[in-house]
Amino acid sequence: MGTTKEPRHVARVLVAEDDDDGREMLAVALRQIGVEVDLVEDGGRFLVAIASQYREGNIVPPPELIVTDVNMPVCSGLSVFEALRAAHWNTPVIVVTGRDTPAARQSAAKFGATFMLKPVDLDVFQKTALRLISASNSVLLPT
Repeated sequence: MGTTKEPRHVARVLVAEDDDDGREMLAVALRQIGVEVDLVEDGGRFLVAIASQYREGNIVPPPELIVTDVNMPVCSGLSVFEALRAAHWNTPVIVVTGRDTPAARQSAAKFGATFMLKPVDLDVFQKTALRLISASNSVLLPT
């Protein structure tokens, strides 16, 4: 008799990055560690992705990790991130930026995000993503 394996929950990550190449690089790195990736290309779409969690009848679970750029069109990733914390979302966040400013570092630290400078070291990024996803809940990642 064969054994039936239970379906495994795969972590979902939302990536908000306005640079096409940067967004794709982060997505590939995340897919390599076995997570599903949702991509948005500006702060407005980031807001829409988060707002969709509040729609009546929504069956898509919230992301287990959010990765956001700081400076994006429509609104900044930091603005959306700060609003998430104000709404009591405790989803882990990685803030990535090409501009190392005290304000960006302070906001990331104040609201509990991991801060990474571009160009992102992909090995460190993957390890950090895995650590944050694992620490946030009991999501099972592919082995």
